[in-house]
Amino acid sequence: MKSSIIVLGYNGERYLDEAFDSLINQNFPKEDYEIIYVDNCSTDNSVDIAKKYSKKFKNFKIIVNNNNLGFSAGNNVGIRVSKGEYVALFNHDAVADKNWLKELVDIMEKDKKIGAIGGKIYYYNSNDLYFGGGKVLYGGFCWNWSLNDRDGECDYVSGCAMLIRRKVLDEVGLLDEDYFMYYEETDLCTRIRRAGYKIWYTPKAIVWHNVPKKSKRVSKYITYFMHRNRVIYCYKNYKYNRLFLIFDVLLFFNINMIYELIRVPMSIRFIKEILDARIDSIKYCLRW
Repeated sequence: MKSSIIVLGYNGERYLDEAFDSLINQNFPKEDYEIIYVDNCSTDNSVDIAKKYSKKFKNFKIIVNNNNLGFSAGNNVGIRVSKGEYVALFNHDAVADKNWLKELVDIMEKDKKIGAIGGKIYYYNSNDLYFGGGKVLYGGFCWNWSLNDRDGECDYVSGCAMLIRRKVLDEVGLLDEDYFMYYEETDLCTRIRRAGYKIWYTPKAIVWHNVPKKSKRVSKYITYFMHRNRVIYCYKNYKYNRLFLIFDVLLFFNINMIYELIRVPMSIRFIKEILDARIDSIKYCLRW
């Protein structure tokens, strides 16, 4: 098996037909890849839709978790049973171009020092760019458009649609389940780079992501985990992590909170979640 595609789903019945159609029709030998759908205890018809596709595509597996494990742990369930030389993570609300997998695998085959690779991601039904190569600034602030139309190395690729070398996962470990969701792929890519491998971006592998524009994508869960996990990511990956935490308490967290409130005024509704994230991130770091 050349590649395994892990599709993690949670109450995503409105997305799954397009996602699965795009994956079973990849321009890639059908016997050389498998699709593993991991359901995080959905309450809608997601599993029934997956069963329909398991009859259309021979190498299609379904795993149903007993509860919502989050992005990290849910994907890890699929990774552990996968057989591919390469492992792809693919969001249930994404749609892949027919050459998506081929482009990623071809580049990986040519350069054994690439540990993980991702492609260009547009917002659904548009030419507006969602992701074009990731850059991590000090303080854990991420920039998603560092390369755009150029191939090259970057700090991280999006967990929405990325391909990872199995050998590298065996070496650095799976997704860190402490994050639950958000920053887990950034953390994984950081560990891969630290192990001496490259994170590669190519605009030739294209995906469309069915999410609202960032300025409209506001919820208490996103707000909480983004603020919490930025701090945890830095604390886990910085050499002088206690010094960073002092700076974050005095400066970074406050600047980030003010910036978000100005950029997305609706997030004022979730000021409690922002403050909870502040407290929980400090508690986590001090006991880590």
